[in-house]
Amino acid sequence: MKVVLFYDQGRAHSVAAICEVLCAQGCAVTPHAIEQVWNDTSPCSTPLALVQDATHVFFLYAHEPMRDPAFIFFSGVACGRGMHVLLLATTTEVRDIHVFRDLVFLLEEETFEDFFRVEHERFVRQKKKRVARTALLERGYPCFEENFIATVVDGNIDIVNLFLDAGFSAALKDARGTPVLSLAVREGQDEMAAQLIARGAPVDQLSDDRAYSALMEAAQIGNRTVARLLLHAGADPNVRGSNGQTALVLAVGRKDHVLIRLLMDHGANPYLEDKLGLSAQGYAKLFNDPTLCTLVGV
Repeated sequence: MKVVLFYDQGRAHSVAAICEVLCAQGCAVTPHAIEQVWNDTSPCSTPLALVQDATHVFFLYAHEPMRDPAFIFFSGVACGRGMHVLLLATTTEVRDIHVFRDLVFLLEEETFEDFFRVEHERFVRQKKKRVARTALLERGYPCFEENFIATVVDGNIDIVNLFLDAGFSAALKDARGTPVLSLAVREGQDEMAAQLIARGAPVDQLSDDRAYSALMEAAQIGNRTVARLLLHAGADPNVRGSNGQTALVLAVGRKDHVLIRLLMDHGANPYLEDKLGLSAQGYAKLFNDPTLCTLVGV
């Protein structure tokens, strides 16, 4: 984030301190005295060169800037180029002029440091998105949700990370309402599932088709590795699907002793009944399996 700071002599004493504050917030600052901008002896060949690479133009005046030609010129150029135009308002007159609110963002001395901190964070996020979107296009991946979902299914972690950097959500669902995390689990893409969890995918998000969580998907196919990852990430073992079954019931159905023990160790409730009126304990009894019964506390 590159800030060009224009100031008049009345505020020259504040420039060093303000530059120090902005640099501390990660901004590159170039100060220019307004009185010298139009001087023929100025080291720059044209006033436009002063804001050539700027992202923000920041004005610091001790007097009313409205009639100052430098302010009019540079604020106009900045607005035309889509830059952010900022003015540190130091007088009531400036704060009360409505036209300034349409042209520039007025900052207060007490809060401008917080503004630049937040603005720099926003700028970094936006830059990261732009870079990621460009990288996706260069690799042949237009920025559409369908392409993001397809790369999840394919297990292409590098491209998925670019989609996430470009602003796509790790909570996205496909056209059928299946979360991308659940898709990764269903497709056996363990590393992809781990990456989506690390990038903030909600671990208890339900699919629209059968209201399964990613943990239930893992239990359904006996994927202990992903089940362990999800539980360590805080997944709820007692989420119920549309049929009322839990991950524990699904694990009992598979007679997966290791997964049952894992779920029980993370708080799975063996008493929860499905729509058939059977719980994990009920199914263990139905299977007449002593080991299953012991694992679920019968």
